[in-house]
Amino acid sequence: MNKSLDEIQAELVAFTKTIDILDKQFNDGIISETFYFKRRVSLVRDQEIIIKGLKGLLEQRGATEVSMVLDKVVSGSRDNEIEEEMKSAQEAGKAKRWGETFTQAINKEKGSIMQVALKAASKVAESLL
Repeated sequence: MNKSLDEIQAELVAFTKTIDILDKQFNDGIISETFYFKRRVSLVRDQEIIIKGLKGLLEQRGATEVSMVLDKVVSGSRDNEIEEEMKSAQEAGKAKRWGETFTQAINKEKGSIMQVALKAASKVAESLL
């Protein structure tokens, strides 16, 4: 069953917040290393499944370049590699109707490069509905 964009966005926010809380609890010494790593691997795997759903929506709507940014996110690429892919997508997007939305979302969003990429991709998918 294909999930709606609203469901995908809600799940991405939930996974991101849960991972952030887990990281904080581990850094504060509240949870054990074994529990932390097992739980984090599980959460990241589930988050990747949701990201693949978002990638599918983007590809169906002609935003393959933004989908390629998410490929970098899912593959665990370094921040600078994700940024380079985002720049490429911005350049490609200039000629497409989602280009301005992508650029505005990148400039507006705060957080890690991964969070910015996910939020920007969600905004593009939303604009293409």
